[in-house]
Amino acid sequence: MHPVRPGDTVCLPVQDPPAAVAAGVVQVCKVIEINRYDDGRTFVQLAGIAEPVPLEQVVISPGPLERHVDELIERIKAGDVGAPFEAEAVRMLRQLHQKLPADYERARQRLKECGARIAELEKLIGPARRSRNDADEDDRRQGCALTFDEDEPAAEPVDGAALLDEIESIVRRYVVLSDETAHAVALWIVASCAINGFRIFPRLLIGAATYRCGKSTLMEVIQNLVCRPVSSSSATPAAIFRIIDEVQPTLFLDEFDNAAKENPDLKAIVNSGHQRSTAQVIRTVGDDFEPRQFSTWSPMVIAGIGKPWNTLRDRSIEVPLKRKLKAETVARLRPELRDQFTGMRGRIVRWIGDNAAALRRDVIAHVPVGLHDRAGDNWEPLIAVAAAAGSEWLELAQTSALILSGGDLAAADDVGTEFLFDLRALFIAEDHDQLASKAIVEKFNDMPERRWPEFRGGKGFNSRSLAALAGRFKVVSMTVTPKEGGSAKGYKRADFEDAFARYLADLPP
Repeated sequence: MHPVRPGDTVCLPVQDPPAAVAAGVVQVCKVIEINRYDDGRTFVQLAGIAEPVPLEQVVISPGPLERHVDELIERIKAGDVGAPFEAEAVRMLRQLHQKLPADYERARQRLKECGARIAELEKLIGPARRSRNDADEDDRRQGCALTFDEDEPAAEPVDGAALLDEIESIVRRYVVLSDETAHAVALWIVASCAINGFRIFPRLLIGAATYRCGKSTLMEVIQNLVCRPVSSSSATPAAIFRIIDEVQPTLFLDEFDNAAKENPDLKAIVNSGHQRSTAQVIRTVGDDFEPRQFSTWSPMVIAGIGKPWNTLRDRSIEVPLKRKLKAETVARLRPELRDQFTGMRGRIVRWIGDNAAALRRDVIAHVPVGLHDRAGDNWEPLIAVAAAAGSEWLELAQTSALILSGGDLAAADDVGTEFLFDLRALFIAEDHDQLASKAIVEKFNDMPERRWPEFRGGKGFNSRSLAALAGRFKVVSMTVTPKEGGSAKGYKRADFEDAFARYLADLPP
């Protein structure tokens, strides 16, 4: 049910001049057409207004209000107790409460008199209308309800390339980033506000080797630019999936490496929310332990020090940070500067609404060939945004994808692939197609940047480790002739060629 219909008379707040805005002047218009898109946004074409207007900007006049309340009451009396809980009905009532409070109270009383569950209904309406200052004393004792100011779309159409340029400029004003990292962050910010148009959405994984690299500042900048940000570093797993299920926020998880070690359930929530079709967890609720499904489909910005677990890296676009040099200068993000972000969010929302169809197009042809399958999946939403913004940003996105995720051994997610990668490099370096087991073990233990010296709990890599990893790929040791002559137990390159071709195709030597 739409809150308005073609032919209805509605009110549109005047956006200019400022004096009219301050006075709350409205323009009375007739509804010509209503269009609802797959991403959930609804636009209204009004007589005398050139561009379609987002439904949430329209103030419902008393005539349509009374008619729709009448319809709700008739449906409730007919036994349809769920009518007031439908999305369009909730949206209408929420808008009434915000813009026509007196009419809302009249409608509320009528619904209550006919048996509508007002207390439950106002839980849905509440998050959009309550603030911390409105909470009563009992609420304060139990914390405050999560509240979000829904960003109104900009009044004028937005140029996508200019929007991304400006977002990148804002981010780089406060944090030292490489070109490709800044491009990725700007694209991710815009894509996160359109998450429901994608089948997969990557985490933005902010990492640094040590402290004071700008991690917290970058998170704060992003937090001011995305939709419904929630910082939940200390939240429990149960709180996190309930937050996601209720409001689908953009989650910010700082110091997540430590939190995940203490609570493995966090890993399951983060990992499950990568793909829309599987983004849920099942938990039992109530005294009768009823199984219920909760969504985990939400954008996430995750930050930590050191190396995160491989399944997280495999589901993320990584943003590596370095401590800035003395010669590198950035601005401080002071509280009084944050007002600049409000208009930017409105422009993002407007651009996404205007380009919803373009963002849903299949962009697989634009994904660089040098990315392995999972990296390609991760970059699809960002490349969709770039493609919709024009050829220049599409090229920047493709280059950034290859630099940040192309040929990335870390994205290969397991010790087996790393073993193959290093063994292939060893065959190439030795320029011989047969290697003794002893020589392989010695070379692997002489790679301080790899995991091998710390293998077996710090005891190092040995011949049994070698045999076990080779066995994963159905390769066994045999008598070989090493480059230096003689014979020894070892391995032939030919026996690994099939594994090299299958598992290292996207990882150049």
